[in-house]
Amino acid sequence: MPSEQHKDLRSSSQVKDKNDYNRSTYGSVCQGYIAYVFKHYGAGITTVFDGYSTISTKAAEQMRRAKKATSSDILFDQHMHTTTTQAAFLANSNNKKSLIDMLSSMMTQSGIAVKQASADGDALIVSTALSLAEW
Repeated sequence: MPSEQHKDLRSSSQVKDKNDYNRSTYGSVCQGYIAYVFKHYGAGITTVFDGYSTISTKAAEQMRRAKKATSSDILFDQHMHTTTTQAAFLANSNNKKSLIDMLSSMMTQSGIAVKQASADGDALIVSTALSLAEW
């Protein structure tokens, strides 16, 4: 039985109202993810994020999704208001990587353990769960 909870959080499923995303700052979007984690999983968990810097086994699916909506690279900080739709923003892998970097930093500051895979996170999720499980 694991001593801590370990959850795989997929980015687009965590923001409940996409209209709220369009009126938010990037920092408040991250705070929304953090609030979601604490509300649904409590403290003492480890999150694992997929990586987007290398080609993964899911590259074809990521490219298929990217064709549905597009966005240019957006340079942002926590105080900047969102400037595009959630779908378009997350379709750009550079934007997604930057948001995950910001979110990871904010989660760590909030006491949530974070691990980042170099590509697909499935193997890291399993190895993290196994390494933290009590036998």
